Amino acid sequence: MDEEEEEKALLLRYGEQADIDDRHPLVRTLFIPSPILHNHKLEILTHTIGAVTEPTNDGATSFLVPALEIANSASGRPGMVTYPVHKALMYEEGLKSLGTFATIDAYADQRQDGQMFKGVIDWSWRISQQGTTNLQPVSPVNLALAEAGIDVFRQSLDKSLEYEHLWFDAGMPSISGWLLEGTEAQPGALKPTIRRLIQTICDTASQAVQREEIARLAQEKAETVAASTKEIIDQGISIWAENAHTELRDRLNMAFNSKSWRKTKWWKLFWRVDDVGYIASDILQRAWLVEAEKEMIWISGRIHQSGLLGPLKLRPTQVPNPDDEEATLGSSPRGITVEDIVPEASVADFTEPEIILHPWPQHIALARSLLSVSTIAPLQSLSQALLFQTISTNVFASSLSALLYVSVSTTSLYEAGAIAAVGLVYSLRRLQKRWETARTEWEFQIREEGRRVLRNAEENARGVVREGGMFEVDEVAEAAIQGRVAAKQAVENVQEALDELKD
Repeated sequence: MDEEEEEKALLLRYGEQADIDDRHPLVRTLFIPSPILHNHKLEILTHTIGAVTEPTNDGATSFLVPALEIANSASGRPGMVTYPVHKALMYEEGLKSLGTFATIDAYADQRQDGQMFKGVIDWSWRISQQGTTNLQPVSPVNLALAEAGIDVFRQSLDKSLEYEHLWFDAGMPSISGWLLEGTEAQPGALKPTIRRLIQTICDTASQAVQREEIARLAQEKAETVAASTKEIIDQGISIWAENAHTELRDRLNMAFNSKSWRKTKWWKLFWRVDDVGYIASDILQRAWLVEAEKEMIWISGRIHQSGLLGPLKLRPTQVPNPDDEEATLGSSPRGITVEDIVPEASVADFTEPEIILHPWPQHIALARSLLSVSTIAPLQSLSQALLFQTISTNVFASSLSALLYVSVSTTSLYEAGAIAAVGLVYSLRRLQKRWETARTEWEFQIREEGRRVLRNAEENARGVVREGGMFEVDEVAEAAIQGRVAAKQAVENVQEALDELKD
């Protein structure tokens, strides 16, 4: 028999004649005409397993469900198949693997018995059987004495007394008693071995469910932000809102009283009309919630750091693929331009601004852009239109005055000049009234828009603090919870059935 066949698992089963069946894909089967196997309906699986160095929560399962190596029919690589058993007997020659037996002892302490698994150490000296019981987790044996006793018994039945001494000195009665313990069939009840196996499976399943519950609670606690943290951030938002409103009021007051804004007075439009858009845009960029936007970035960083928001998601950079372009021999690949990285934006993009929570809220930035597009251009256009109307009215009045003075001989110079003066006063008054009204309305609009944006940003931030930081149960987590509930119910049903079958 080659080495590969020796390492293959061997199953001992009752049979009328001793024979080995190698047709089983997992294990070789040896049929033995043994009355003990027949009467107790036993099957013994012998298999080489790796040493277990430290106990785990499902230690009993690691011994009671050994893994058998098989060849994969598709790839030819070895695979593993579990082969559950009712009891596990670990055998070692000498003191080579003390860690395995320490692990068995620990499992026996956890189970408070040694009926499910047992360790056997093959010693080279005689074994004292005084105080030795079947329930000890580790027992010493001397296989050399046991084999000698069997040889003596086979030589002659008259040497049965010598065989008995050798058999007891080898420590085999405790092993045979442990193997047969719990295999007796009882009327109307389960065998103790089967009952213990079912109880072990129930305990292992309960421990696994409990570990999953503890892990879920730990995850929920880790993903849930403390109320004290939320309160601190909420206080920071209140301070930010107060400072932002104060900044909006003070900075705009300073901007509208500045020398730059006074350059847009109605009587200065004749030489400052082209500077209206630049001055208004400069006010928005320098005096409209600049510090509030920076502080909101800092507040958003605290919110994200506390775990109230999900993971940061950024748009991936779009790099052009040279394969998409037609290339000629000797040509160089096209370089990356700004349009490849930053998407082209149009004015329509600002009509329905989309508030982005990552990496920080864009309320103020988008509102500033919207004001720049929707208010500065109309203000600039209005100033040019009013100036053109004023000049046109003055030209028309002056032309009419000159025409009357030339065509009507009775018209004096003062009368003709009065017509020109009336046209000048009317045009300038209209310019003053309409332009100053437009300036006042623009000032009021950006003040109110600033208050509205601050209110929306504050409500959004408070909503994130109030509703964020909670453990969210997704579909996978919900399915896991339902699975644990079903497992608990199944274990309870099995436990109730076992209790009903008790004597």
